Amino acid sequence: MLKVVTGFLVGMAIAVLLVYKLAAGMMFREVPSPFGMEETVARIQQNVLHAGNGWSLSGLRNAAKPIEMSGINVLPVMMIEACSTNYSAPILKDDSLRFLSNLMPCKISVYKKNDGKT
Repeated sequence: MLKVVTGFLVGMAIAVLLVYKLAAGMMFREVPSPFGMEETVARIQQNVLHAGNGWSLSGLRNAAKPIEMSGINVLPVMMIEACSTNYSAPILKDDSLRFLSNLMPCKISVYKKNDGKT
């Protein structure tokens, strides 16, 4: 019985580790931009506006601003918020899916790193 329990626990630990390692790669992707912050943000916004398929801009937020206002220096971080009615409407119309609204809108972060790259 001890071998079964030990095997189960080791299997669970491996499964949790795999999910932890693989999930981030499935949901997040970092792509270096050949442009500066402002141009990258502008190009992404234009791409959203011209994407069709129900996509629209829902906001642009300076995520670094509240931190800077408290006197702490951080590199720029802009969050572009976009949403597609093709994806959001089914979620918002169905009570059993509405809990997924916390994932809306889609956010694209544009940030500058310490090496100066965007």
